[in-house]
Amino acid sequence: ITRPLKRPHRSGASIDTVRINQRGTRLYAAMTTAAGGALLMIDVRTGRVQTVPVGETIGDIAIDRADRRVFVTGTDADLGGVLRIVDTTTARLVHTLPMGGLPVGLLVTGGAVYVADGETVVAVDASTARVVSRTAFGRPVSCLAVSQDGTRLYVGDFDGNVEAMAVDAASAGLRSAS
Repeated sequence: ITRPLKRPHRSGASIDTVRINQRGTRLYAAMTTAAGGALLMIDVRTGRVQTVPVGETIGDIAIDRADRRVFVTGTDADLGGVLRIVDTTTARLVHTLPMGGLPVGLLVTGGAVYVADGETVVAVDASTARVVSRTAFGRPVSCLAVSQDGTRLYVGDFDGNVEAMAVDAASAGLRSAS
């Protein structure tokens, strides 16, 4: 892109994270202003922008495979670290789930959303928005990746370690892959 798609907001706004859907047709951007955070949904063909207010900040963004839901990490004054779920069809925030720590990263694979949250990886059922498991690592988790076949979740930490975890397809839970 050599030109701005659209400048829908006043000065003082920052874009902190961007992601694009699998088809390459919609860009999602985390915008922060003095008034709070918003998810921008941008049609890359037309430049049309939809803005979804999401409260305070957005840290990371993940998009489900069908491009129907967008998951964003962030903070909330009352709840602390949260996972927010936006319905892309209605352009509305539909769920806010307290995480318990400070979520720094997430990914969507199969029917699950995995959130790096403090020293824990939280697994959330993507269709029901319910927490299905919490796996403690005893050290701050920094990032996540999943194998191409979805059977392994790789968990990186701020101490320089990467641990492979087997994904239980039925429950989205994790267990040591060794």
